[in-house]
Amino acid sequence: INQTILPDEVIIIDDGSSDDTVDKIHCFIEENFLDNWFIHRNQFNKGWKKNFMEGSQSCSNEFIFFCDQDDIWKPNKIEFLLKCLNDNANIEVICSDFVSIDEHGKKIISLPASNVSQDKLESVVFNIHNYYPKRMGCTFAVKRIFLNTAFKYWHENSAHDAFLWRLSSLNE
Repeated sequence: INQTILPDEVIIIDDGSSDDTVDKIHCFIEENFLDNWFIHRNQFNKGWKKNFMEGSQSCSNEFIFFCDQDDIWKPNKIEFLLKCLNDNANIEVICSDFVSIDEHGKKIISLPASNVSQDKLESVVFNIHNYYPKRMGCTFAVKRIFLNTAFKYWHENSAHDAFLWRLSSLNE
């Protein structure tokens, strides 16, 4: 909710939690009048790989931002990444930096921008050094048209972030 540009929709997919998570989310949505937030509860646990990729297919907008349940976004994340995507038609997947924190908010890991240098974007080229993703999927924003094509080739044993990272790095 704390974004300089609010999302057009938020899709939350519960992958079989056994506590009152879904009830808490419903209450949060109602209390904050979030008419564009939707929650779907899987009938059975699909696992995180399948949950992310299949869940992304229920999104209806041009850009999809992945998020994990414990993420805290900087207030301008959507605005900044949307500007990059809109200003650069050739970008199909973009990643942000992240800082890992513990339960007390203390920094554990910080990965500095490896693909951004003084407001200049740089492509990730597919090679042995970039085979494994340099960012987690929760930092990704993806164009819907690219995601639709990628979904045709995705296998349920593939992690969404690694698959999208590699596939997008093949394009120039």
